[in-house]
Amino acid sequence: MEVLGIRNFYSNLERLGEEGSEFSFGYIALVVVSALLATGGLLANSIPVIIGSMCIAPFLGPSRAVCIEGIYKNWKTVSRGLVKQLDFILSRSITKQINYFAKEFLKQ
Repeated sequence: MEVLGIRNFYSNLERLGEEGSEFSFGYIALVVVSALLATGGLLANSIPVIIGSMCIAPFLGPSRAVCIEGIYKNWKTVSRGLVKQLDFILSRSITKQINYFAKEFLKQ
């Protein structure tokens, strides 16, 4: 929809929010690769690799979904965005546990 030659940005914001709350193969693959890269960086004690894993991580979409769809009171999309954010916390805690056990195993 255009008004005076200006596109309707509200519909674009809603589309971005919806896309950020959906699980896809690409999202899951990037989370797994990011977690593995972070684990390797922690094991190697390499700060650039850890920062690189944070750059790969696709966690802007869920935050955008929660913020935008919260404004539009689309609670179903907000809850899906929150679930994706909790997925991030879970993947990072698993990475920390793998790192801890790997360091203990390598000490022996």
